[in-house]
Amino acid sequence: MYETGGALGSIFILFLIVVSVMAFLVPLFIFRIRNEVIAQNAKLSIMIDLLNDSKTEIICKLCGSQNNKTATKCKFCGSPLGKI
Repeated sequence: MYETGGALGSIFILFLIVVSVMAFLVPLFIFRIRNEVIAQNAKLSIMIDLLNDSKTEIICKLCGSQNNKTATKCKFCGSPLGKI
């Protein structure tokens, strides 16, 4: 009747061991995923910059009109144009 306490204690100790190992390993996986996301974002922004540089027109953020790539001000509203 009192022998179940030993089995439950063993299971609890095993559970604590598993939890402590997981507590150590989970942050490593989270940082790995974080670094991979940062690397992918860097590659994506390079690709976006390459695509933006190949455009022949710049769209005004204020009024939405299309302007030459070399224009510094919008031909319709006169607001300054910048790289997107």
